[in-house]
Amino acid sequence: MKKWHRVTALAVASLSPFLLGACGGGSEGVTGSSPRFPSVSGNWRGEWSAGASRPAAATLSLTQSGDRVQGTLAVGRDVNEITGTISEFGVLEFTGRDTNEANGCDAYYSDRPHLSLSDQSSELGGPVRRVSWDCVSGRRSNEGGVIELERVL
Repeated sequence: MKKWHRVTALAVASLSPFLLGACGGGSEGVTGSSPRFPSVSGNWRGEWSAGASRPAAATLSLTQSGDRVQGTLAVGRDVNEITGTISEFGVLEFTGRDTNEANGCDAYYSDRPHLSLSDQSSELGGPVRRVSWDCVSGRRSNEGGVIELERVL
C-alpha cells in the first residue's frame, strides 16, 4: 500500500504545474498585465496648416483617464471641445465640437493615420481635418490639414 501512495503522490506532484497553469494559477495569470497608455495630459501649442493657407496658431489642453482624453482644441479663433482616445502606442484619435458658433461652425477631428506622440512625449502631430459649414445656409466644406504641437512645460 505504501508504494501506491508514493506513486500517487509523485503523479500529483508532477501534474501540479500543469493543473495550476490550466486554472490560471501562478504569478502571471491568464489575463496578463493591462496596457500602459502614454500621458498626453497638459497643454500643447503649435500650428495647424492646410494647403496653401497660412498656418494658424493652435493650442490643445487635455486631461486623461486611462486611454480616454478630453479637452479643448483652439485653432485660430475656432474653439472645439474634443473627446478621444490615446493608444498604448501613442496614437491620438479625437473628434471635436465647435463651442463658438458666432465665428461660424467649424469642427476639427483627427484624420487617419491619426496623431502620433513622439518617442520623448514632447511632440504631437499628424493629420487633422476641419469641417466648416455656414450655420444659416448649411453649406459645408471639408479641408484636410496637419497639426504640429509641442508640449508646454
